[in-house]
Amino acid sequence: MRWIMRLCFWIVLLQIIFSPLIYYAILSWPDSTDYFLQTVTSAERGEDGRDYIYVGDPILIKAYNWRHRINGTCLLDVSRVRQNVGGKYDGKKTTFQFVQQYFVGDGIIRQTSWPIPPIVIKVDDTWFDDPDAQEQVMDIWTEGPYNCNILDAIRKKLGFPRMMSDGQGNPWREKTRVVLRRHR
Repeated sequence: MRWIMRLCFWIVLLQIIFSPLIYYAILSWPDSTDYFLQTVTSAERGEDGRDYIYVGDPILIKAYNWRHRINGTCLLDVSRVRQNVGGKYDGKKTTFQFVQQYFVGDGIIRQTSWPIPPIVIKVDDTWFDDPDAQEQVMDIWTEGPYNCNILDAIRKKLGFPRMMSDGQGNPWREKTRVVLRRHR
């Protein structure tokens, strides 16, 4: 009978000791933010229904997001990425902006945009992976790790940080497809 009491004592003590770790593990399971309805608002809709961006124009992406309240304050390492779709450079990925952002999880749906003013990112000829192409299809999205609690910090130091994800669990946010053109 005494061994059962000792066993119960140790189980309760271990639960108390590990409860903060369990709490942060539960918080680390879902993504910190849900993004939806992302659009390239600086793009022009073509007659074929595709969105076009042009060399010399600024790029502006808008989306709605919902920062989860349970996550509290988070630090995001955000990479803004474009990837060539089709052609001889299919799959070539390029980061065109990196920023660190803090946010507070308030549980409110907000409309966000990037790049965040006063920063302006202009599309130039270097966005073409094929220097001879007049048109290039590409996907644009954000990706990167984020840190909302002590367990996230530990995971980052151990080399497997918590990453942004889309609805299917891929390590990026929603992709938006546009067609890059040299001339209107």
